[in-house]
This record gives sequence, structure tokens and C-alpha cells, in this order.
Amino acid sequence: MTAGAAVGTAPTGVDDVDPSPSAHRVRRWLAADPRRRVALAAAVVIAGQAGLRSWVAYRGYFFLDDFAFTGRAAQYSLTDLHGFLMQPYNSHLMPGAFAEVWVLTKLWPLNFGVVVTVNLVLQILVDVAFYRLLRELFGTRPAILVPFTAFVFTPITLSAFVWWAAALNQLPQQLAMLTALWCQTRYLRTGRVRVGIYGAPITLVGLLFSEKTLLTVPLVMAFTVLFFADGNVVRRIITVSRAHWRVWLAYLVVAIPYTAYYVLEVPSPGHAPHGGDIAALFGSAFSHAIDPGLIGGPWSWHPAGFVGALADPSKLTTYVAGISVIGFVAWTIAWRRRAVFGWLMGIGYASIALLLLAFSRAVSIGPIIGDEFRYVTDVAAVGILGGTLAVLRPAGKWQTTPELIEHRAWTRRFVEHHLWHEVRAAVPPPRPVVGIVAFMAVFIASATASTLRFDRYWSSNPARPYLTTLRTELAAAPKGMVLYDQEVPPQVAWALLFPYNRLSYLLKPLSDNLQFLEPGRSAPSLAMSDDQGNLRRVAIFGPHAVPGPQQNGCSWLLGPVAIRMRLDGTTFPWTWMLRMAYIASKDTSGTVHAGRTVATVTFRRGLHELYVQVVGAISTVTFSSLAHGATVCTSDLAVGKPVPIGGSTP
Repeated sequence: MTAGAAVGTAPTGVDDVDPSPSAHRVRRWLAADPRRRVALAAAVVIAGQAGLRSWVAYRGYFFLDDFAFTGRAAQYSLTDLHGFLMQPYNSHLMPGAFAEVWVLTKLWPLNFGVVVTVNLVLQILVDVAFYRLLRELFGTRPAILVPFTAFVFTPITLSAFVWWAAALNQLPQQLAMLTALWCQTRYLRTGRVRVGIYGAPITLVGLLFSEKTLLTVPLVMAFTVLFFADGNVVRRIITVSRAHWRVWLAYLVVAIPYTAYYVLEVPSPGHAPHGGDIAALFGSAFSHAIDPGLIGGPWSWHPAGFVGALADPSKLTTYVAGISVIGFVAWTIAWRRRAVFGWLMGIGYASIALLLLAFSRAVSIGPIIGDEFRYVTDVAAVGILGGTLAVLRPAGKWQTTPELIEHRAWTRRFVEHHLWHEVRAAVPPPRPVVGIVAFMAVFIASATASTLRFDRYWSSNPARPYLTTLRTELAAAPKGMVLYDQEVPPQVAWALLFPYNRLSYLLKPLSDNLQFLEPGRSAPSLAMSDDQGNLRRVAIFGPHAVPGPQQNGCSWLLGPVAIRMRLDGTTFPWTWMLRMAYIASKDTSGTVHAGRTVATVTFRRGLHELYVQVVGAISTVTFSSLAHGATVCTSDLAVGKPVPIGGSTP
């Protein structure tokens, strides 16, 4: 019994050893500071967004303007300021974006995986900037996870992430705008003027990528006037101007020269729109894009061309989203009157952004452009921040007391006598943690559904298989092959991008050694790609030479005397390809005259082909000055448009 008792009471190690010491240490670390739980939850939200959007983005490919950017980057030097970096593109002034394109194109030409990785890093930085801004304003409390989750997962910012041409502008703009707001908030909290002034150079960096970053200046000013001043509008402006004049001076030093340069050097996109078109644009943008996007929509999309999609919510979705957003705005204003300032900032910014759109892209495209999320990407951050300011009060100590603290007597009387005072007293306080978790789960599920439905229109990019096949064909092509500089298929790059929709621009980032036939030059053979990217031999669709005076299978006999060959039709003025099959008695050279083109060509002894790129309205072709007493016989000459011969190889 004694031995048994001793054995029974001896330590076995089962109860004394922690089965999961790492988990306990993590729990103790989180319990030591509740703010760590909020930070961890935010990190999980960012990781979830990164995983979801990576899955969508990596399945896509370059699209439209992407090829124009890479073609220009391969053509110019990074030091070419006026020809490349400072050259406006479609009314955009974006030297920083062009510099990024140049670096990625030189180091990893047409590598979309690298592009997505860079975008992903920038997106994470934008998310972190928004989180830091919320934390600086409201403290590290669970409530900030609601607007943070809405911003991180909203589909409003999706298309400007996956499409490189949009991401080049939008991601740096968002990062600069949010960082400048953080600098201003930090300055108002601490009183350190230097921190507030930092917002000006940060805005300048954003302007290198997108001229729309200029909206950061009035946004920071409006943010300060609305939430960190008191009195009527005039009094607020005077107070803020006097108190923070050094910060405003720094912003004006950046904004005024930039605005002057943009107005003088960047061409205007078009004429002024009609009032009805502006109203239609606003209605479309708010009902189809902004309102549904703020609640995780639109859940359904309409294809836009060969790649991408526009927001296309159903009527039910449109009504639900509109009622939800308008109802929430009305409820917050009724619940807390100062909420109107938050919505004034958000709606005001959205209105300015849409007005700029109305006087630029919408002039040529129409009000339907309001359904395109990439034109309201920055509205998401400002709108969600404004909504948060409408609901939450700034936390902590401030050098400049936020106006959000309702200290005026008339405001207290309004609240005390307002109908909602009784309602608030009757409604039991909600359990915030449960509500926050429920909102995050529902919103993430909703936004994920919208994102996955967008993927079906983004991942089916015909440019990827086309370029993949073309690169394989070029690697196996015979040395010295000459290519026809054709327009690539419209599903790869639209004709509106001319000349960047030509094969030479598309392939220039890959190699400088590719040979393309130029006007006035000739080649003994010619290849072009079909719509799938396969390299094929060339046939000519166009007028042919009429039969000549010669017999015995040799319709036209060329020699030292000029021979004029008439075609059975006339081309209209354009750039065409002349193809001739011939038999030469010996190697020789001669001169061909067609339209406005005069070219010296080489004939090789035996049976061969000759291709010459010619320009003009052509009804006759003249050959002359064959040297060395050689003769050239032909019965097959045509001038027209090159077409690929199916199943052939170069």
C-alpha cells in the first residue's frame, strides 16, 4: 500500500506540463493590452484581402493601356523627361507611374506576376495607412474594425487594383491622400507643425502618379475646418487659416505650381457636358457603384469589352443599397447632429470627383462611365472615413479640440429636446463586440461574392494565350525572320490605342532584335501572327497584276527597261504590302515604284518571293533598272492587305 501510494502520488508530468505553451503565451500577450487584439484582427483582415485579391489578380493579365505603357517604356530612356516621363497620356500627368513602368519593363518585361506583386505591396501599404489614420483619430478600439473592414474589402477599389494601368494612378494616390490626412491628424493632436507640413511633400509624391491627388489639398483643409474648428463657416475658415497658416503655405507651395503646369501643358479632354448628362452620371455612379459598393455589392457585373466589367446591380439591389445608405445617413444625423459634418465631407468629395469625371472621360464615353468603379476608387476611403466621423468621436488628447465634442449650449439643448433623446433612452445599448464581428463577417462574405463574380470577367483575358503562343513561336522562328508590323487582334489591344496596338510596340519590351518590314523596304519572306499568336506565312488580299504581254508562263519579263504593270483595281491611300513571286536569271537589283513609294529591291537567282511595303493609292507598279543584264519573270503580283495563311509556318 505504501509503495502503491507512493507510485500513485508521484508526478507523471501530464498535469504539470503545459500542452500548448505557445498558445498560452499568445493569449497572455493579447490579454496584456487589449489594443493588440484590434491590431491582430486588422492584420487578419488585411491578410484576407491580400489572399482574395491575389487569387483574382494573378489570374489576369495585361490589358489595353498596359501595352501602351510597356511599349513606350521600351522605346524611351528613363532620363527622357519631355519625351517620356513628363509626356501627358490621355490627359494624365504621371511621371512617377511611367518611371515604375520603365523599371519593371526593363527588369521583368511583360511579367504580369511581378506587376501584381508590386500592386499587392502598395495595396497593403494603403490598408495600413487607413488603419493608422483610424487609430490616430479614434484610438485603438474594436469599433474602428467596422470601417476598416468596409474599406479593405469593398469592391469599389477592386478594378483599380487588378488593372495595372489604373493601379499605377490609384494606389499611390490613395496612399498619399491617407498619409497626408494622418499627418494632419497627428499635427492637430500633438501641435508639431513639422508633422503637418510633411503632408505637402507626401502630396507631391502622389501627384507624380496622378493629378487627382491634388484633391488631397482641399480635403485636408475641409477635414480641419469641419472637425477642428467652431462657429459658422466664415469663422471656422478664419480660425483654421490663422492657426495653421504654415501648414497651408506648404500645401500651396506644392499645389499652385503643379496646377499651373497641368493647365498649361496638359491638353483638355474635350468640351463641357450637358446638365442632363451630369445628372445622369451622378445618378448612375451613386445608385450602381458607390451605394452598392459601400455595402459589399454590386454582386452582379456587366462585361465591358473583352476584359473587365461594369457594376450592374439588379433593381432590387439598387433599391436596397440606396435605402440602406440613405437610411444610415439619416439615422446618424438624427442620432447625433454633428454627424452631418462627416457626410458633408464624404458626399462633397464624391461630388467633386464626379464633376471632374463629367468634364473629362464622361464627355466622350457618356454617363455609363459612372458604373466603372475605377473612376470612384478614392471615394471609398473618403466616404467611409466621413461615415466613421459621423458615428465615432475622436479619442484622446488634442492640441486643437475637435469640434465633434458637442460643447455649445445650443447643441446640448438640441440633443436634450430632440425626439431621439427619448428613443436613445429607451433602446438598450447593443453588445459592441458581437455587432462588430457580425458586421465584419457579413460584409466580408458580401464583398467576397462580388469579387468572385468579377473574376469571371477578369481572368478570361485573351491577351495572355495570344502572347504566350507568340513568345513560343518567336523562340522557334528561323533566324533573320522579318515580321509584318500588323495591328494586333482587337481582343488584345483596341485600335484606339494606335500606334501602341501594333505588333512592334507589343513585342519591343521582349527584344530589340526583331525585324519588322518598314515602308520603302523589301524582304525575301514575311511572317505575321494570326489571332491566336501563331506565326504564319503571308498572302495578300487586294488587287492583282493583270496578265502581261509575255507567253509560256511568264506574264511579265523585267529587265533594264522600265516595265509598268497595271493592277485589276486601285487601292485607297494607305500603307499596303506588295508581294511578287518571281524567277530571276541571276542575282540582281532594281527599282520599284508604287504609289508614293520608290524602293531599291534585291532579286535572287531562282524561284523566290519579294515583299515591299508601299504607301499611297496604287493602280500600277513600275519596275526598272535591273542590273548585270539579268531578267526577272513574274506572273504573280498583288498589292493589298496581308493575311495569314492558315496552317503555314515561316
